[in-house]
Amino acid sequence: MPSADALHPRLTPIESEICKSYGGWTKFMISMRLRPENCDDLEKGRVIIAAFAAEMEKDLEQEQKQKLQNNR
Repeated sequence: MPSADALHPRLTPIESEICKSYGGWTKFMISMRLRPENCDDLEKGRVIIAAFAAEMEKDLEQEQKQKLQNNR
């Protein structure tokens, strides 16, 4: 585990799933062109992952609604 991974913020389960898909917090930050050791970049990373999670939750809700409509 890269050292910065231990410093990641508290993540919701969906945020954690997204983070893992990138290979961890450090790789997520680097893929967003952010430095995991920089406090300002940490906050930017947190905002980005929260936005990704919100979009993912929205997509999941739409899928569930679609399944319910198809089952009627």
